[in-house]
Amino acid sequence: MSERNVGKVEYKKGVVPDDYKCDHCGAHGIRLWREYQSMAYITTLLCADCAEERGRKSHGGSWRSSFSQGQGNQIGWFIPAVPVERENNYCSYTSIPVDGYNWWNRLPTRL
Repeated sequence: MSERNVGKVEYKKGVVPDDYKCDHCGAHGIRLWREYQSMAYITTLLCADCAEERGRKSHGGSWRSSFSQGQGNQIGWFIPAVPVERENNYCSYTSIPVDGYNWWNRLPTRL
């Protein structure tokens, strides 16, 4: 996989970077998830629908994530993709700042 430009975000402005889009379907302007324990500049970004689809393929057709059931913010091994403010990187799952999580949480889940 080629290196990605994460794009710079300023949480309070609410702007979504141009490169913040689903790697599978291209959806932009919505919440995205990234692979857990992956290097940010080569991670896969997925929207909720594409992450759910990948989970069903990996775990069987009846698999549903806790996120789709209204519990938590993970979809299988995918975690919220929250860019680090004014950097070319993503926040670690355990170190997402409140402003960053609020930025991500304000984005719609689907268009």
